[in-house]
Amino acid sequence: MTSFVEIFATIAAMVGAVTLVTNWIVELFKANGTWKQVIAWVLSILISVVGMIGGYGMFEVFTTLPVWEGWTFTVLTGLGVGLASNGLYDVPYVQKLLESIMFIIKTIAGLFTKKEDSK
Repeated sequence: MTSFVEIFATIAAMVGAVTLVTNWIVELFKANGTWKQVIAWVLSILISVVGMIGGYGMFEVFTTLPVWEGWTFTVLTGLGVGLASNGLYDVPYVQKLLESIMFIIKTIAGLFTKKEDSK
């Protein structure tokens, strides 16, 4: 049996969880069309926020970053999971996209950090 925390281990696991829960919600509320995608996107961001608050799985690393950076990565991860769960992108593509965005953000953030003089 999969534990709750294992859902946050990888993007692929989160995509599976979002897909299952989205299908359940869509069936429950008889949603169709664009609402299916909106539900998946909102749900994926909410699951990412839960992962960040709890420091679960891959989000544990995000809790060690500056606050704005950790939350930016959390929302971007949620959006990526939402896109992958809707079938718009496959998981490896979303993983590479998120890694590229995170690298750019870290590079830009590095420009504004104070450098210490080494003696």
